[in-house]
Amino acid sequence: MTAKTLFNIILKIFGLLFLKDVILALPQLISSLFFFTQGNVNESLYVLLSSILILGCYCIIIYFLLFKTNSVLAKLRLDQDIEQKELSLNISTAFIITVAIVIAGGLILVDQIPVLCRQLFSYFQEKRLTKGQTTPSLSYSIVAAVKIIIALLLIGERKRITNFIVNRQGKEIETT
Repeated sequence: MTAKTLFNIILKIFGLLFLKDVILALPQLISSLFFFTQGNVNESLYVLLSSILILGCYCIIIYFLLFKTNSVLAKLRLDQDIEQKELSLNISTAFIITVAIVIAGGLILVDQIPVLCRQLFSYFQEKRLTKGQTTPSLSYSIVAAVKIIIALLLIGERKRITNFIVNRQGKEIETT
């Protein structure tokens, strides 16, 4: 493994962490669409457009970190000052990406399971205390549940995600 390969893997891991943040932001973006039903169109439009702009920037960063890592390495000149000596790590890129996906999914699970429990507890507590006078919102519980499902899908489909990333990287190397 050369220094270029090591930096390539590190950039891909950062790309996966950015991807985790985007996936976690999607349920919140979808929930911002419900602002339109509450009447304040200007504020809703501002929230929606700013969310889409931020997610678009994230997606561009993810694309370059996952699929155009050689371009990023060249622009940042990460491997220029390092001797092209072989490093004695014999770990495949696919294995490291798989580990990063499992860690990202695990972090989401560890973060969101307590949030879901807290939101469900608050929902039932508010429902019990108000005795039907108000209708408590389940939206935060639904968002937490969706994030848990996404984390489970990340962990369960890690081979497909890894194969997709590695195959795209192989196509990039062939074209350069």
